[in-house]
Amino acid sequence: MATHKFNKDYKPRNPFLPEFGIGDPENSKYLDALTRVGLARIKQNAKPYHKKHLGVTDNGKKGKDVDVTFDELKQINIDSNGVSPDGVKIYFPPIAFFNNPGLAMKLGLMTSEENNRKPSWDRKNTNEENGPIHYGKNNIQLTTMGFNLGKGTCDSYSTITQNVKVKVKNGIELILDNCSPQFLAAYTQSLAI
Repeated sequence: MATHKFNKDYKPRNPFLPEFGIGDPENSKYLDALTRVGLARIKQNAKPYHKKHLGVTDNGKKGKDVDVTFDELKQINIDSNGVSPDGVKIYFPPIAFFNNPGLAMKLGLMTSEENNRKPSWDRKNTNEENGPIHYGKNNIQLTTMGFNLGKGTCDSYSTITQNVKVKVKNGIELILDNCSPQFLAAYTQSLAI
């Protein structure tokens, strides 16, 4: 994905209007843009590992099937009512912040807490025993980035019980409390500019 450049005076073309719900006609342009971002992210995440990461050898595994349509994903976004499955309210940032969250935080346009609550599309079924692992309308949910990256593969995933302080190259300092090692690794990787 392209990295978007913006400055501290950035004003989004189609901002999310929080006084209206995600499915309200007032937010229709934002919802369409959000759904396009979601489809692009789903298609990227569905690729085999060796196609997502340069220099990795093809291990023969194929990617996930994507059979969700634009309209189906749009309805999934609406049906969320702006709340993640864990009950956390989803933060709907300007669309450009999806591609460059580090810059948005450096400029003070978004906090690390808001970045953690950005929309993320997650597969409900990640276990092949429960059927094929794919991105279909009945297997996708809108979550927060923190929920998606922080969940373990079982109910008893470990957490880091002390605060973790992370200083990012551009001067941003983050304090993460009681996070899983998987979340810490994925979250710090997501901040790379």
